[in-house]
Amino acid sequence: MGSRHVYKKTHTRDGVDMSTPVYEFDDEVKESIVSLLCKDTDFCKKTGGLIQDAYFDNDSEKILVRIAIRHFEKYDECPSDMVIKQTVMDLLKSKKIRKDLAIDLVHKIKSVFDLEVKNRSWILDHVCEFARQQAFENTLVEAATLIAKTDDKDRFDKISDNIIKAKEVGTIIEEDDEDDFFKGVEKRKQERLDVASGKLPPAGITTGIPELDGVLDHRGYGRKELSVWMGPPKSGKSFALIQAAASAVLAGFTVLHVTIENSRDVTNTRYDAFMSQIDIKKRYDKPHEIASRVGSVASNPKTGRLFVREFPSGQFAPRDMRKLLDYYAAKGIMFDMVVVDYLDIMAPDVPNANELVNHKNIWVAMRGIAVVWNIAMVTATQTNRTGATAAVARATDVAESFDKIRTADIVFSINRSDDEKAEGKARIYLAAGRNQEDGAVISVTQNLGISRSVDKVESIE
Repeated sequence: MGSRHVYKKTHTRDGVDMSTPVYEFDDEVKESIVSLLCKDTDFCKKTGGLIQDAYFDNDSEKILVRIAIRHFEKYDECPSDMVIKQTVMDLLKSKKIRKDLAIDLVHKIKSVFDLEVKNRSWILDHVCEFARQQAFENTLVEAATLIAKTDDKDRFDKISDNIIKAKEVGTIIEEDDEDDFFKGVEKRKQERLDVASGKLPPAGITTGIPELDGVLDHRGYGRKELSVWMGPPKSGKSFALIQAAASAVLAGFTVLHVTIENSRDVTNTRYDAFMSQIDIKKRYDKPHEIASRVGSVASNPKTGRLFVREFPSGQFAPRDMRKLLDYYAAKGIMFDMVVVDYLDIMAPDVPNANELVNHKNIWVAMRGIAVVWNIAMVTATQTNRTGATAAVARATDVAESFDKIRTADIVFSINRSDDEKAEGKARIYLAAGRNQEDGAVISVTQNLGISRSVDKVESIE
């Protein structure tokens, strides 16, 4: 039921041969589109200009689509079955449609109004995709003609403008009843009062470390935000990601962990250690006890869900993340948090010769995904050599590209001297915060054996 099509007739525009395609959707999908045009005002608004009667090969459906589109354009509402029946009668009397279609039209009108349309969002997406594909195909045909016009100095600018317009085809602007700032002030006030009184939970997803939640604006990892753990190699960054995800799961949230650096087996082993509180080194000595403790955690009705996926380094791109989230959404699974270990070894959607550009594009795209899906995105990154030896790694000590800091909403750096490492201690520094003050230093003990980058908090400065 994809958006394949065949070309049915041709015409010219500015001397260029163009083609009008028809939908090659299943008959059920095409009838569903007709039904939505006749009954769903919101669908008509979102598909305005994207659907043509010429896209349908059934004559009765063509007529109903034409009537529905013209009615909506004039009255900004869908036609009722009464309006459609009367319009069809008028067209028959004026001989603008063939009389032999009358019986089929009666059946088609009843069918589309009786139809209970399923998968409305899927249909909307495919209508938009089809329209966008036609726009690009027409743009490419026109581009070939423009390129040949060597006397037109503006031809490349025209081609670029046409491509931009084609990309915008099918882009839907959703209704937003909260866009009026001043009208929303009372609602914001009440929400803040409810959070302060404990009536509403904080907006953030807990880090599992109360002292750290206390210094964060959202009282945890923020939704629609990118939170980053930064540190030198072997400082506990990957364990910080395990702790972030596991703490969210224990608090009842649904989490996806995408591992690009470590294998799924290694990652699951670390989660076993966190959930069972049995050291990783003892996993072969106590397999039954580990399984029992993890099972006990899973049986707790307050425990959320955790999904772990493994992908090759340098091959997983933001577009793959979108596909992955779509895959789970189709199964009814929506995530509160996505942990990626880690963004720096992902692939860009469109590779660039400049690696700094690649890094920026990956990070910006992934933060965009967090916004679109209303999730807390958590990842890790390396400090540069200066940061690795500094007493405290600051935002400027990030490796490779400072654009990562510009993109991130919260950046924690993990700091420990050789002496601290030997004692199992570290300092967590709030290196950057988009919506809050940075600079807080939390002295902690670590227990990486049970996947806790922060085991206990000793002090906060």
